[in-house]
Amino acid sequence: MVKRVLFLPHNLRRAYFLNLLRQFKTAADWEIGVVASADSRRDYDGIVDSDESYFRSPDFARREGWETESGERERISNLIGECERLTGISSSRVLLAGERDIGRGYSKEFYHWPPNKLTRFANKNNEFPAKALERMFWFADDALNRFRPDLILSGATPMPLHFVFSLVAERKGIPLVANRQSKVYSRRIYWTMDRTMFNTRTRSRYAGIAESRGPVSQTSREHIDGFREEPKTVHYIDENWRKASQVKWGAIHWNFVLLALRRLDYIVRKRKKGVPPKEVLQGIAGFYRERYLTFRQERMFRKFEPEQLASFKYIYCPLHKEPELAVNFQAPHCHNQKELIACLSKTLPHGVKLLVREHRFNLGRRPTAYYKTLLGYPGVELIHPFDPQFKYIRNADLIITDNGSTGWEGVLLNRPVITLARTFYDPPRLATNVPAPADLNSAILRLLCDPKEYDREDYDRRIGWFLDAEWETTLPEDEDHFEESLQTIEKLVSEGSSANIHFESSVKVKGCHAG
Repeated sequence: MVKRVLFLPHNLRRAYFLNLLRQFKTAADWEIGVVASADSRRDYDGIVDSDESYFRSPDFARREGWETESGERERISNLIGECERLTGISSSRVLLAGERDIGRGYSKEFYHWPPNKLTRFANKNNEFPAKALERMFWFADDALNRFRPDLILSGATPMPLHFVFSLVAERKGIPLVANRQSKVYSRRIYWTMDRTMFNTRTRSRYAGIAESRGPVSQTSREHIDGFREEPKTVHYIDENWRKASQVKWGAIHWNFVLLALRRLDYIVRKRKKGVPPKEVLQGIAGFYRERYLTFRQERMFRKFEPEQLASFKYIYCPLHKEPELAVNFQAPHCHNQKELIACLSKTLPHGVKLLVREHRFNLGRRPTAYYKTLLGYPGVELIHPFDPQFKYIRNADLIITDNGSTGWEGVLLNRPVITLARTFYDPPRLATNVPAPADLNSAILRLLCDPKEYDREDYDRRIGWFLDAEWETTLPEDEDHFEESLQTIEKLVSEGSSANIHFESSVKVKGCHAG
């Protein structure tokens, strides 16, 4: 039985995890530690027993006392090297995950973001990020040595500091289990030990179902038919969009007032060891810049009706929001989306357009020059982010995505799909995976000029098997199912062999194949 558990929070799902932790603490007799900011301490009253188990994130822009000791600096350098060799992940991946601040150099030409102290230091000196990275590793190593957890529970492993904790934990042999929301079923979650947080239990279960070639459940058949009749975005994504659209001007500015009070309190109390609150003036400037750019750039986007889309051939490529864990954490080779559009433009066959749909959360954040560059690429049209996406998917001659859920929606709607990285919908092998840029041109020509014909019954059977596998390996997203969550966590930890899988080859089944 796991006794000591260190929790790495996910702020967007705070209420869910707080309820879960309270129940785990009582039912499993867990001693829980938390890594979070100083101003979140009250949230964990009744969960964390003492301040010694609450590890406040420090200000990584500040020099620490241990840095004056040459032996300690050498130890941390060796620790980072050991983590890199063991995991096969270079520490610079952490900087990419922190592209909002510590790794801002990777993204500043792609979108505006309010700067902070880390951003300014990183922009002035490209050697600073390595120093901040060493401080993160020292902090993680120190916290793990002091708390000595049997397990790490994560809701947001891609955050730079949490990413570092995962690497150091793996070096120390401490299992890490992450909780993620399903992108297949609304209001369901899964637990995984996969380093990139994919649901490997679905992959394993799909293999078993496909091997036995069992019947597809009626529920999955209805899911397929229902989606094709009326496509819907998975609930948690749709909910994020809804909440963002309902935020009022007054509420936003009241938050600026509260932020100003937090910064004043930080300065007065001289809490120099904690992470400083966000800067108020930078936030206000960013808010109004976003409104101005949204208005100015409106004319750069187009909208098409379904009958127009049916009248010409096109490749559909939706952009991720930025920053986004799907690219900077799970598919770093796809991080530069502008470069991807340039590459696709250079591989367009004659008479084929490239429709690039912007993500609604990027609207107003990008420099105007970014869109002008995209529109300068031959064959490219920019699609308005608030124009409904499913008509573009239904009529597309080909969909190309790095690892986005649009590919899964395209599969459900019987469209040819190319993916450029590992995806959650790999198991049925109904999308063509092209990880090597050199192979992309030939794959595009092949699928546009000679689309693969699938046996419709086998095609839908594969989708159904995948839906069945996902349902069996996920749980409802509520605290009422904490017992099942606890059992799943304990099973994952006890098995251990499936932890931290870099890549799992797709299941091969007799019948149709893609690519």
